[in-house]
Amino acid sequence: MLLPNRMKDADGLFSQESASRGLFLLADASGSRHMRGQDVCQQVLSRAKDTLLGAVTSEVGWDEQTLHTQMVETMHALNQQLYDLNQRETNVHAMVLMAIQVDMKIYISHVGGIRAYVLSTEEGLEQVSHHGKRLALLGDQEGVEPETFAVELQPGSLLILGTDGVWGGISRGTIKQLVKSERSSPTLLAHVLADRRPCTDHRAVIVLQF
Repeated sequence: MLLPNRMKDADGLFSQESASRGLFLLADASGSRHMRGQDVCQQVLSRAKDTLLGAVTSEVGWDEQTLHTQMVETMHALNQQLYDLNQRETNVHAMVLMAIQVDMKIYISHVGGIRAYVLSTEEGLEQVSHHGKRLALLGDQEGVEPETFAVELQPGSLLILGTDGVWGGISRGTIKQLVKSERSSPTLLAHVLADRRPCTDHRAVIVLQF
């Protein structure tokens, strides 16, 4: 679910599932007077989708090392694309999270403050996205290394992916309460997280049930 975008900033998402595989992308982009945030967001999502969709749609699929390599190289390419634009005083940036599902395992690569949470019956609510690159932005500098890792999910788990606007001004306890109260309906939970008030930033949310 997306909320209306202002001209200079935009959040966006892409989601495609095929059998036991899926590709899920989130982007939070900042534009400038030279280039709208919405255009930056669409460029980033389109390039990531075109590069990574084979992991979901190919008959054979990709092995773990190929997944890791392709995700990191895609993030490098996105960063270089925005960095090159900024050498022409475009001044655009983006935070991006990529997630690829293979059976009950999720491979995640991200730069910036986009978060990933897992709700399981055994562990409760756990934030699985790391903080090491939280302050980094694609396009800021020529070399940005994403956080890339894998998470093994249990049957009945929820995976919640959300841009930073989803989590701003909300406590961990409130997040836990919202997620648990609506865990039976991923679609409704996505709406609740995206629509909660006050709304001071753009929001994009993907909720998946396993």
